[in-house]
Amino acid sequence: MSILNSISIILIFSITWSSAFIVGKVGLIYINEYALLSSRFFIASLILLPLWFFKKNIKNKKEIIKDGIILGLLNNVIYLGLIFSSLNYISPELVTIIASCSPFITCIIVWIKKVEKFSYTVLLGIILGFLGVLLITSNRPIGSIDPIGILQAFIGTIGFSFGTIYFKKNSISHNPQLINFWQSITAAVILLPFALYFTKQNTVITKELILSVLYLVFVVTIGSMWLWLIIIKNLGASVASSTHLLNPAIGLILAYIFFQKEFLLTDWIGILIITTGLFIVTRFKKK
Repeated sequence: MSILNSISIILIFSITWSSAFIVGKVGLIYINEYALLSSRFFIASLILLPLWFFKKNIKNKKEIIKDGIILGLLNNVIYLGLIFSSLNYISPELVTIIASCSPFITCIIVWIKKVEKFSYTVLLGIILGFLGVLLITSNRPIGSIDPIGILQAFIGTIGFSFGTIYFKKNSISHNPQLINFWQSITAAVILLPFALYFTKQNTVITKELILSVLYLVFVVTIGSMWLWLIIIKNLGASVASSTHLLNPAIGLILAYIFFQKEFLLTDWIGILIITTGLFIVTRFKKK
């Protein structure tokens, strides 16, 4: 994959992935986070279901099912479930900082386990990106330091790191959308009891809620997740995880566009630092 293609895919992924939190914010006005996630994954799995039954010559079906279930637990249940839940206890800024630790966790594991070769260049790029994230979030109120929210965010982030590594080590030969089908249905089933338990009796189904869920289904769960698995497959776990450092910057831009959030000079500097870090990482991978 050329460096131009790598950057293009990373940028599209980051925009669509970051938009999930903007669109999800709209959906959370009407239903709880577990209901939003469960319905999103259930509808996505229904759409992807024909691939499983009508795609010819699917090899290693048992492995695909096993890997999809494990990735569903790590990526969708532990990561997204706990990250969304942590927002009930701590600020989005603090969640962003914790989630941005994912590249460090991923790299430490893949280098210790020798899944990938250690690289000072990749480490430098990730550190630069993380400093950019810190600069962006440093001028915004962190809010309360609730241990429950912090623990949830950290466990979710660790789960996502393990999901990234697991796919790279065990599942890159599988069709990404078949994996996506099984991880979606796994999450939908596991999150359903939480969705029903926390659902309010006065829940109202609105046009905004429906559009929010449909966007999350098609653009994020089916589209963005597919791009994410492609990035891991082609660029590796350590490089792929570093792309999430761009998400706070993209999220900030989207929040400015849709919610008229304040945009500071330090935000531009932070975005420049993050972009430089990611360029270093992707440039190294190309070499």
